Amino acid sequence: MVLLLVTLCFCFTGSYTTIAEDVSYSIDLLLDSISALIKTDNYSRITLPSINKNGLHCDAGVFSDLSTIHRTGNATIDIQGDYMALISTSLGLTEFRLAYRKCVVAGVFRRSLRITAPEDSVTLQLSVHHKGTRCYAVLNSINIDLQNLQVYTGDKWYNKTEDWLINWLIKLNKDRLLESIYDVIWKQAKFTEITYPNKTTIL
Repeated sequence: MVLLLVTLCFCFTGSYTTIAEDVSYSIDLLLDSISALIKTDNYSRITLPSINKNGLHCDAGVFSDLSTIHRTGNATIDIQGDYMALISTSLGLTEFRLAYRKCVVAGVFRRSLRITAPEDSVTLQLSVHHKGTRCYAVLNSINIDLQNLQVYTGDKWYNKTEDWLINWLIKLNKDRLLESIYDVIWKQAKFTEITYPNKTTIL
């Protein structure tokens, strides 16, 4: 996500006329390139902390897929004078998946766990500020919707019972799950500053 904010700064600098004509299209092209870079550099997965609460204990969690990032709302550009612009857009993830290598459910079931959610369950709002030789890319907000999670433990007949139980436990642990996801995203993308002409990056 830091890569996204940094690239936005470099992309938008000095291009006000072009971007004003079609801001959303410019961002779509940029996100396509960023998605390819995320896949190439294996940045699509984020490690999550363990869950140990309300009868559910899961380790080795991974949140993915950051490479499915895309625009979910129209982008806007607000040019303020000759040297400052504010660019805002909403971004989401087509694929929202949580996977835990090992889970103990109510002290009985021990197996891997896969959780998916509908498209755009994660929405991010960011803005890019450019003034003179300074460029700020700021992640303004994150919204995560866990209302329609789908749990999968396997294809056997007894997995349906496990899935029902885990769904219930996931709802009990929703706050903990949200906290984990918020933490890892904010740590990676809360604020980025690019300074020109030296092009130094402060993370």
